[in-house]
Amino acid sequence: MNLSTPEQDVCEIGPAGRFLRDAGGAFWAAFFLALAISGFLLFNYYCISADGTRYIAAAENFYAGNFTAGLASFYPPGYPALLAFAYYFVGDWERAGQLISLIARALLFFPLYALLRDLYGKTPAALGCFLAALSPFLALYSVHVRTESLFFLLALLALSAFHFGMERRRAGHFFVGGLLAGFAYLVRPEALGFVILIPAALLFLWRMQRRWNGVWIAKASLVMLAGFLIFAAPYAVYLSRESGQWLTFSRKAGSTLWDSLRDAELLDAEVTRNFPTRRSMSLPEFVRREPWVYTKKVLGDLAPSVGIYFEALHYSYLPFLLLGWWKISREGFWRRKDFLLFAYLIFFMVAFTAVYVNRRYSLQLVPISMGWTALGVLACRDWVKSRFNEKTAKALLAALVLAFLGSTLPKTLEPVGKDKAHFKDAGHYARARYGPGDLHVMVSDERIAYYAAARAIHLRDEWSESDIVAQMQRQNAGFLIAERKFLASRCPGFLSSPEGYGLRFEKEFVGRQKDRLLVFAPL
Repeated sequence: MNLSTPEQDVCEIGPAGRFLRDAGGAFWAAFFLALAISGFLLFNYYCISADGTRYIAAAENFYAGNFTAGLASFYPPGYPALLAFAYYFVGDWERAGQLISLIARALLFFPLYALLRDLYGKTPAALGCFLAALSPFLALYSVHVRTESLFFLLALLALSAFHFGMERRRAGHFFVGGLLAGFAYLVRPEALGFVILIPAALLFLWRMQRRWNGVWIAKASLVMLAGFLIFAAPYAVYLSRESGQWLTFSRKAGSTLWDSLRDAELLDAEVTRNFPTRRSMSLPEFVRREPWVYTKKVLGDLAPSVGIYFEALHYSYLPFLLLGWWKISREGFWRRKDFLLFAYLIFFMVAFTAVYVNRRYSLQLVPISMGWTALGVLACRDWVKSRFNEKTAKALLAALVLAFLGSTLPKTLEPVGKDKAHFKDAGHYARARYGPGDLHVMVSDERIAYYAAARAIHLRDEWSESDIVAQMQRQNAGFLIAERKFLASRCPGFLSSPEGYGLRFEKEFVGRQKDRLLVFAPL
């Protein structure tokens, strides 16, 4: 059975009315299922992420007109700028960020269905949308104040534009794809990979299939690059000027590389001597100074990159993904209509090893995997139907569906941030105790300060008890709020005799996993 692209199912991108007519009830059922899941998670949301507070800090600067301070953020400006725009209508920073994620999650299904229908047909496309609706991590980030949902949407839109541009030989699609990828770069810097991926894919297909001539490939690539630079160039130039190093495309790359080297236990004395802090590390400079260490890091991350991708997809999807790949493996992947998806998958799995391999980055590979997973589900269905009588086949398929839902829904519907709900409680307590006024709090996690509506003074590992008290007095901190395990390892004096340091223990907040958060106030 050939599951790829039945001729009668070829999707033509046309007016919205045509899409609405062709999508059918299955698509809309998947769409509203996704909204229902996101709505459920929104009512079971307990605490903002740490990154969310940083995005809000940048957005506050943009909203106040302090564009220099907003651009100085550790993160690209695209998401904070949208967050400031949404805040104008919502009036609450956290809700504004969630609104962006929810809208992006909803809009994702339209390009996903259009792309999968063109590649595989109507039934696999609708099933792929159902799988996307149930996907645990796609659902999780639909209610977070983070860039993931927005980036998934922009990346999939860009990928769809490039795909249809290749299929119809229209350079205009490449310009639109470049614009989308350029804006995606302002949300997450890994969108820069499109600049390498698309020309490489065009050249590869020209070499293997002779589908286009060299002039058209050059035109499509240049048009894509022009679209990309409209959004990306001003920020890239700004970063290069600020850092003093040309070809600097991200403030995060060096810090993220530091985390990767630390996790791989490659931060030896020589490395830390040259780059004493996360902020001091520069990716180009590190590669120049430590080429062998960097090579070990990249090679060591290749195999984990595959495992992290499978984890991001979720283990209940994995058997069907592998079955879908096996089903289509008899064709050369460069001959298939979905070659660009394979190229995207392989390119970014390898590219992540250049900086950091983790689940959050690999999540952008999940939406494009829904088509292959759907093919695997349909292949499994067809195999069961061909081996058993109708009654037995229905029973087996029902059991399979229940097993899939039973292993997926508990993760998909897991409350968001419940393990950190005590951070929110402690912040609200500090705000209520202090009353109106400008509150400063010394904290081990900035989420506490966010919920206290206070300015955060961050505890440093190297500070002793005396240093902390001196900093609290110098910066007029109203509270010290820190995790017990942090204080036990670095400031045990506060636990045994806080009065000796001029502090009064006020309250303890206990987290879901028995983590304890202690609140101290000056005497």
